[in-house]
Amino acid sequence: MNVLPRTHVARIEFCELHADVWAGDPAALGLTETQVTALAELAAAAREAHMAADAAREAAKAATVRVNAALAAMTRQASTMIRAVKAHAAAQDRPADVYAAAQVPLPAAPSPSAPPSKPMDVSASLMPDGSVKLAWRAENAAARSGAFFVVMRKLAGQSTYTSIGAAPGSSTRAGRSAFIDHDLPAHLAAAGVSYIVRGQRGTTLGAASTAIDVRFGVGGEAAPESAATLKRAA
Repeated sequence: MNVLPRTHVARIEFCELHADVWAGDPAALGLTETQVTALAELAAAAREAHMAADAAREAAKAATVRVNAALAAMTRQASTMIRAVKAHAAAQDRPADVYAAAQVPLPAAPSPSAPPSKPMDVSASLMPDGSVKLAWRAENAAARSGAFFVVMRKLAGQSTYTSIGAAPGSSTRAGRSAFIDHDLPAHLAAAGVSYIVRGQRGTTLGAASTAIDVRFGVGGEAAPESAATLKRAA
């Protein structure tokens, strides 16, 4: 069993108390006055050093509070001034010159946002006026995020798809969008038409949909193709 306490304060108190007790008759305890005097002096020194350490810790805490406050004030001021430099640079013909003069790095170009996913479940419906309505769904395609879709068409006899317009991104949780082709040439409709839909955000293109092929039958009825069935809209 350890006689001396483990904590600093308790150990100092133990030595201070026992130095007084042992000073009464050191010889009876197998001690000398020199030993007892030395213990009392060491206990006093330890007490003083401990108090100094406590004071230093409190001073360090106070200093930390002061430096944090000073750093926060400095940061607020610097941030305000940097924002002013950026605003001034944005209004100039050569903003890079302002950044160079202020020795502030040019803002990094923003990373382009991901485009909508590949359009899925593409369907086509024949409208009463003879136009074709395309519908599809896609992920990451909210209109409020700047997403939109380019619709491309290929008529019979054509070898490439041509862009015929764009549709805004989805405004529903289901992620569905639609486009109506009002300009389908009637004399070419019976020969069949193929559509591709591709999402876009800014200049970043998404994956194109699988082509959907539709054909008008005799009397305006629609004949199914291998990729899709065109149905008359109600």
